[in-house]
Amino acid sequence: MMKTRDPLVQALIERMAIRSEAGIIKYKNTMVSTPMNIIQALDNAIEEALDLAVYLEKAKKELKEKWTLKH
Repeated sequence: MMKTRDPLVQALIERMAIRSEAGIIKYKNTMVSTPMNIIQALDNAIEEALDLAVYLEKAKKELKEKWTLKH
């Protein structure tokens, strides 16, 4: 496995490797061998980005609520 001196980057590399292995087990394919055209790949990326926006908005809301309670 690749090593880096940055512990945050190293943790992300390890998480990505674990996630990749779980996907290979679940779908019996790697991303390279997954039958998906470019439009499908873009649609999947857009869906993931939309999910990310929801998670970020939730985290922001919770932080704002905690900040408001303290001040």
